[in-house]
Amino acid sequence: MNHGDQHPQQQAFIDGKPLSANGNGVVHPGAQALRIMAFSLCAAIVAFGIVVAVVTGQNDFQLVATLLGVVVAVLTAVAIQIAGYPEKPFPVGARPDANTVLNAYRPGMMLRFALAEGPAILALALTIALQGNILSYIPAALISLVLMFMHVLPTPAVLRRVEARFDADGARSGLSALFGH
Repeated sequence: MNHGDQHPQQQAFIDGKPLSANGNGVVHPGAQALRIMAFSLCAAIVAFGIVVAVVTGQNDFQLVATLLGVVVAVLTAVAIQIAGYPEKPFPVGARPDANTVLNAYRPGMMLRFALAEGPAILALALTIALQGNILSYIPAALISLVLMFMHVLPTPAVLRRVEARFDADGARSGLSALFGH
């Protein structure tokens, strides 16, 4: 008998109680920690911009730094599409516990983070090395932020993508429910 996704037997559990899958659900503490980490990583890109603005204050705009940052950012976007979702499916019929699911989710999230933040770090280094200014940093930083929002932050869209990979062989990971979605 199939009860559907809203039935407690089809949801992720914590401490023996099902997590709600209605969008107002309880967020697993491990999922909350990953969410906080993802937002902190995004904030680092903004912090780099403040450093660039202070360190390079009166310098001139450097087109080379800007173009290299943007080219790397575009290549990074392609790399994330190709290799950024390495999550493997759980076995057929598996109902992994919350920690197993989050431990499987974390490496892919970190890979996507490393790729997405790369253009901002490169732009930071090039802007300082080539004595550019904040305008030399901003294009690559903005692309990095967009990539972070699209691929790193645990938004419903990102969670659905990863959950589909986890559940491809018929498992029920409940990843979205762990994040309260």
